[in-house]
This record gives sequence, C-alpha cells and structure tokens, in this order.
Amino acid sequence: MDNSKNTRAHRRKFVDKKLLIRLRIFAVIFLIMAGIGLYDTIRGDLPAWLALASLLGGFGLGLLVGRAYNVVWHEKAGKAVSKMDVFGGLILVAYIVFAIFRKDIVGHWLAGHALSAFVIWLSGGIMLGRLVTLRGRILKVLKSQGL
Repeated sequence: MDNSKNTRAHRRKFVDKKLLIRLRIFAVIFLIMAGIGLYDTIRGDLPAWLALASLLGGFGLGLLVGRAYNVVWHEKAGKAVSKMDVFGGLILVAYIVFAIFRKDIVGHWLAGHALSAFVIWLSGGIMLGRLVTLRGRILKVLKSQGL
C-alpha cells in the first residue's frame, strides 16, 4: 500500500495543477450529487431502477463529454496538460445545449420531484464519466512517458 502511495505522489508531480483541480472538482460534485440523489431515491421520489438508469446514462454521456479535452505531454513543462481540439469543442457545445434543455427533454416523462431526482442522478453520472475519462487519459500520458 505504501508503495502505491509513493507512486501516486510521484506521478502527481508530473500533472498540471489545473488538471488535478479539475479531477477533484469532478469527484466532489459527483459525491454531492450522489448524496442528494440517494436521499431522493430513499425518500421515494424516484424508483431505484430509474435512478440507476439515469446514473448509467449520465456516465455514458460523461465518457463522451470527457473526450472534449485531450491530455498531452508538455515537453517544456515536463507535465501532462489538457488541450481542446475541434471535435472536443463540438462535443462540448452539444453537451452545453443538452445541459440547458435536459429538463425539457426528460420533462415529457417525469415531473416534479421525480424529474429533479432524475436530473441529479444524470448530472452525477456525467461528472463520474468525465472523472473516469480524464483520469484514464492522464494515466495513459504518464505511462507513455515511463512514469
């Protein structure tokens, strides 16, 4: 266990601070959304199967949105940094449009507390998907550099 902590701490030195902060933000937002969603589901606002479907759907969207940023090795800085390409920009624009209208899209089937709980789980899933994608891309770049 101690060896894995040393490896993590060593790798962290080679990751841009903005990327580390972004990872932490995604994790915190996911945990908050999951806590609220779990409360709503236990309270009976949304059936568990629908909460799980929303979480998994959001996770899939998060994996797709996570492609908006490429993680690359910056030679001068000697760190992994993120950059957005054209395809990533298109994905980000599509995600923003979806984020603005998601209640209108899902609102045809759900209303009130159930709609709110569904959107909470969906948003949490998106954050989790983005976290997983970004972490995976960072690890891929670090491994390609022998770290």
